[in-house]
Amino acid sequence: MTYEPLVGTKGSANTSKRSLVGRLALFASGVLLGSALTMTTLQLSSHLGPAGLISTSNAGAEDSSSSFALYRRDAPTAPIPDSVASREEFRFGFPAPVSDLGINKRFVTVFDRRTRNPHWAAEYLTKQNLLPEDPNSPPSREENFHPDSTIPEQFRTTLAAYSKSGFDRGHQAPAADAKVNQDALDETFVLSNMAPQVGIGFNRNYWAYLENFARDLTTRFDHVHLFTGPLYINNGTTASDGKRYVNYQVLAGTSASGPEVAVPTHFYKVILVSKGDIASPSSQALGAFILPNAAISSTKPLTDFKVPVETVEAAAGVVFFDKINHATVPKLCDTTTCAVVR
Repeated sequence: MTYEPLVGTKGSANTSKRSLVGRLALFASGVLLGSALTMTTLQLSSHLGPAGLISTSNAGAEDSSSSFALYRRDAPTAPIPDSVASREEFRFGFPAPVSDLGINKRFVTVFDRRTRNPHWAAEYLTKQNLLPEDPNSPPSREENFHPDSTIPEQFRTTLAAYSKSGFDRGHQAPAADAKVNQDALDETFVLSNMAPQVGIGFNRNYWAYLENFARDLTTRFDHVHLFTGPLYINNGTTASDGKRYVNYQVLAGTSASGPEVAVPTHFYKVILVSKGDIASPSSQALGAFILPNAAISSTKPLTDFKVPVETVEAAAGVVFFDKINHATVPKLCDTTTCAVVR
């Protein structure tokens, strides 16, 4: 797994935090998925240091008395304007909503440090890239769940958080989508690709059937682009006081002093399918689904969970596939049968 650095090149004694502020940006809030993701990956190449990290304790002389070294990584989509970076409020640093961009062989994630879950996982599927490179030696699923050591420890999800919680470590980018080789498959078991999911009836059943559906789309279309992620939203009910609330559990597991992992109320998938040359598709279709994080009967129609893409965008706070005009692209379930695959 490769992570892009959040601040810039590794600091030297004459590099101040103030000079680094201009390279920070807000990634978590209002990030544009699609063009912004590409821009982030390309733009940061000129800012990578030898370790891809910067310590606030050695970022400048003014930090020499710091009592601890907090390694920070930001994934800027664009520099902060000088008119903002030069303000006195940010002399000693710009906090930003920070998200950790994880670039893997078969998927990309953005990690939410507040919830300790991904904001989203991005994938590109074709009939060919779902197959192993070596058909005679396909990778094996080893269930090697592991913390993401590239995320600062104070924000990192741990195995202990899930211990005896009653929730599954639910893949956002599924392992079955990454069977190209062993390394790619193993990468999907990093905890920054997980979120707590109800096991029986959801992660092990209906959600898995939805993942099967997404893979099955590669038999009907040449290209499948999709985003998957958790949501924290009202369940559609109004409390006795007439108000609406968002309530969700947090996991601390066996480490009461460790970071708490939020249990999402819902999960989404946003799917764009294309036929023909990907640079100039002959046809496309777009669909989105929001499912509650709860046991779902296998007989329930997938179309019951169909929603406009804009509904997911409003709930997730991000914009999907901004390079296409959603209004002119046919709806996925009008173009093909939308049904879970058991």
